[in-house]
Amino acid sequence: MGRMSRLWYVYMSGNQLKGPFPFQLQSPWLEVMDISHNSFSGSIPRNVDFPSLRELRLENNEFMGSVPGSLFNAEALEVLDLRNNNLSGKILNTVGETSKLRVLLLRNNSFQTHISEK
Repeated sequence: MGRMSRLWYVYMSGNQLKGPFPFQLQSPWLEVMDISHNSFSGSIPRNVDFPSLRELRLENNEFMGSVPGSLFNAEALEVLDLRNNNLSGKILNTVGETSKLRVLLLRNNSFQTHISEK
């Protein structure tokens, strides 16, 4: 697809797409990225930069490994859907404290965390 530097919205849900996280979709203007219900695999990259991203939907793929902490506190991110992957690692208690994150969906992965009694 080539580098698409002026994309605002990407909806590629429900196809039979395979391979690693699609770096070529990286754009400073990207607000919504929905690549759910495909067969993307590998890890979620640590060096992805989406400064305007409000909604990231990666559910129902084959991503594995840990999720970069910076993703949980991305400045503009409001919706993060990671359900039904093979993700693991710790979820920090500070998730969302410094961001606009309002919806966080993590079901059917292998995350670990400690829930405080605060």
